[in-house]
Amino acid sequence: MRKEQKRNFIVTVIIAAVLLAVYVFLVQEEKKQSGNDNTLVYEIEAETIMALSYNSGDETVNLVKKDGTWYDAEDESFPLNQKFLETMVNKTARLKAQRYVGSGDKAFSQYGLENPSNVITVTTTDKAVKILLGDTNSATGDCYIAVEGAGKVYTVDATFPTLFSNSLTAMAVRESLPEMKLEGIRFVQVENNGEIVSFTKGENDIWAMADGAEADSGLVTELIGKIMKIRYEAMVVYRPESGKMAEYGLDKPQARIAVDYTDTDGNAKNYELFISKNGPVGEDADKAARYVYSRDGQAIYIIRESNLDSFFQLTPEAFLSLNVAPVKKENFDTLTITTAAGSAEFTIKRGIGRDAEVYVLNGAEITEARFNSIYYQLYAFSAERRVSDIADQLTKEPVLTYVYSDSAVGGGNVQVELIPYDQNYYGAKVNGKAFLLVNRQRVNEISNEISKYIVDK
Repeated sequence: MRKEQKRNFIVTVIIAAVLLAVYVFLVQEEKKQSGNDNTLVYEIEAETIMALSYNSGDETVNLVKKDGTWYDAEDESFPLNQKFLETMVNKTARLKAQRYVGSGDKAFSQYGLENPSNVITVTTTDKAVKILLGDTNSATGDCYIAVEGAGKVYTVDATFPTLFSNSLTAMAVRESLPEMKLEGIRFVQVENNGEIVSFTKGENDIWAMADGAEADSGLVTELIGKIMKIRYEAMVVYRPESGKMAEYGLDKPQARIAVDYTDTDGNAKNYELFISKNGPVGEDADKAARYVYSRDGQAIYIIRESNLDSFFQLTPEAFLSLNVAPVKKENFDTLTITTAAGSAEFTIKRGIGRDAEVYVLNGAEITEARFNSIYYQLYAFSAERRVSDIADQLTKEPVLTYVYSDSAVGGGNVQVELIPYDQNYYGAKVNGKAFLLVNRQRVNEISNEISKYIVDK
């Protein structure tokens, strides 16, 4: 090794040694200044804390304790979550820091404490302690703090300033839906952009749609289950006035959910929820939400849009029972069946009170068993598929038509036409509407059975 290379090597070693010594010295100084982690800044009795105040956005949150319970100082009726306040009290009664940083005006200036980002005032029975929040350490996320008058600067982890940035509404006890039991629900309605889907529970717990058609009980029960699972996610406005309702789009909501039910004490009740068209601006698609308000509720809340989407996609035909026309025997007195070959007319003659029954086919009395052999096939006749209304697509002549007629005052007719749709299905048109597709083979089987009773044209 040449002399010059040797000299450079020695210089490099000396510089490295000096830098190492400086580093060790700085570490030791840091330890002297910082002390141990979790430095106790101060400690007071939690029971003596009577008030807390801090800034949240542009508002000041003022909280007071009376008779052991915490309230909003401006409105004591506000439903404040007491567990939230317990956490705040515990954090401020025994304030622990991550580490000690320094003291004096220079430290205050260096760490943003001359103009604090927030001031937390802890008022006890005999004094007030002010905790100043300064800058945030960009590397660790810790926040620099100081107690007014003490002159020392510390750091606390990010959970502390986050806790004391919560708005009043963020600390609210959220409302929940009233207690509703499935067996007590009598009416359900969902309205979206003016389109209404509604169901009414009738005898034998059978659900009927607005036009009287039977709804699929399983699907209605599933819808009710979704309604009962609705949960308010965050309060936005407590006790909103009409102006606030308009501001959040709830004076003209996009959707409305209504439920009539009987509570556990036998009282008739109604629950009604309004859903806005738009929600908070700037949310990602997976966080998109809507504003909601219940008629008898206390506040406007938000609910994640993904938890409401199913109520925006409802159509009446999607809830139709697959039963084509299950007309009960007591609701008609004439059943007329027509095919291309001819027709058959079944009549039920009843005595006073419609209890004693005589069955007649084409003018001749028959046994109840013979009548039932046809009637129950039609009563239990069901479709394979639900579709949107295809009535305008069913242009061919029906292969089978049957009509239930009730001659009693207020009675009416139910007409079913089975019309060719494609090679696999007939469309079932019931009183002019066709939402069901029935299996062709099943229709042919019923037609063959009915042909035994047909009187030629």
